[in-house]
Amino acid sequence: MRLSLSIVVSLLVGGMSLGLAYAEEVILSEKLSVIPIEDGIFVHRTGNDNGIVVLSDGEALIVSTPADDVETRTLIQWVVEEKEATLVGYVADRWHPDAMGGLRAVHRAGVRSYAHNRTRQIARERGLPVPQIGFDDRMEIEVGDKTVVLDFLGESHTRDGIVVWVPDDLVLFGGNGVRNHGGWFGNIGDANLAAWAQTIEIVKARYGAAEHVVPGHGSPGGAELLDYTISLYEPFSNTAAGAVTAEGVICSSEEGLLVEEASRDEENAGVRSLQAAVVFIGDSYKAVRIQSPDIRIDRSTNRMTSATGAIDIFDTEDGVCRQRVSLSYSNLFVVEVDEAVGLAIVLEEAGPLAPSRQ
Repeated sequence: MRLSLSIVVSLLVGGMSLGLAYAEEVILSEKLSVIPIEDGIFVHRTGNDNGIVVLSDGEALIVSTPADDVETRTLIQWVVEEKEATLVGYVADRWHPDAMGGLRAVHRAGVRSYAHNRTRQIARERGLPVPQIGFDDRMEIEVGDKTVVLDFLGESHTRDGIVVWVPDDLVLFGGNGVRNHGGWFGNIGDANLAAWAQTIEIVKARYGAAEHVVPGHGSPGGAELLDYTISLYEPFSNTAAGAVTAEGVICSSEEGLLVEEASRDEENAGVRSLQAAVVFIGDSYKAVRIQSPDIRIDRSTNRMTSATGAIDIFDTEDGVCRQRVSLSYSNLFVVEVDEAVGLAIVLEEAGPLAPSRQ
């Protein structure tokens, strides 16, 4: 089940708050814009995806690339030509393509790239471009007369995500570990839901004085976004992620959908409809079991949607499924981004269930 990244991004834009209009927004292309939030600090936005640019004393640092090389080159050109700055580095805040999809363009431009060593390891394992310079816990980069802090404080949206702190301006880039207020529950395909709230509690303890908090998607805000994120994922904090080995569950890297049961299975105008169904789908790294009164699969986009139901996610390794999370949901869609990324599992709302014992 595959869908192009551009379609995935547009689906996320349709499902999450785009935020307020900015009077000072500078349009760089049909997809890309930059928005000043402090002197020398800009949010760069592609669709609903955010990153930041730090400018100081003729130098610049980009955090998170647009999702492709074309828009990344446009952003680099704006920094170098319009702002007349030397790019001293680029930071990948996580391994997903909305954070480092333009890494090849960064390297072709001769710009040094930085990431947590977990990000570099995941990139190697999945055959993605690898950021050049790694760190384990905390790293500082000098940009003109500003210091930019890269900090890994725990797992959340992914197991490698970092936050980026600009202390002189009290700006915190939270990446996808921090949610925009009112946004969807989000893509949990690679998330550690059991650790997410605790990780953001640590972020708040260290950087709660932030005046500007930039999430990975949607509108920037203040430190209240940290509280909102904690409240969103706190119900999952006591779940026993990874504690259950599920015997008898489909645990395969083979592509495709397996329908375990359905009271009705019919297709009309390219849309397959399943009622009272239990289905399995997987990629090379995880298996997903969905139980729902109604599941629809659009053949033209390979997009699976469901209004309500329950979902179990199992991490797979050497033919063994280990359950990561079990939850109820409202408004789910599942798509395969590409072979390296695998399945995106996006939910509007979710609540924890007791882990299933297969």
